[in-house]
Amino acid sequence: MNAPLPPFVFRRGAACAGLFWLAAAPPVAGQGWIGLTHSNYAGTNTAYVNPSAIADARTSFYLNLAGGDVNFYNNYLQLDLPQRPWQEGFSFKKEYLRERLNGAPKTGGASAEVRLPSLMLALGPRAALAFTNRGRLGRPAT
Repeated sequence: MNAPLPPFVFRRGAACAGLFWLAAAPPVAGQGWIGLTHSNYAGTNTAYVNPSAIADARTSFYLNLAGGDVNFYNNYLQLDLPQRPWQEGFSFKKEYLRERLNGAPKTGGASAEVRLPSLMLALGPRAALAFTNRGRLGRPAT
């Protein structure tokens, strides 16, 4: 009769599988919410990128009720619009999409993020405490 494997063997296997999955993914050059996260007035939004930045926050109280972000990206289809989508008279036509047939490998992907209620409180001039909650989902494809 075989003895069961110790739990660390399963953890090591899962860690190796996770590292392989990350290594097999193509590189991603971008980050959502980038315009908001580097401000001293961003409250809990800056804590996701640099948690120490909330210590220098310009607000003593910050409450974020909810937020959401969805991104789609690729290097296969190119969008050539004749005018801005928010300008009057704009209507989308299939002819605005153009295939990029340059022989380079094609990549793409999608990501989504939901930021649920979060709270930041300043404890003094150089200290703050934040409670955050978010969910993220994404996967690149080749």
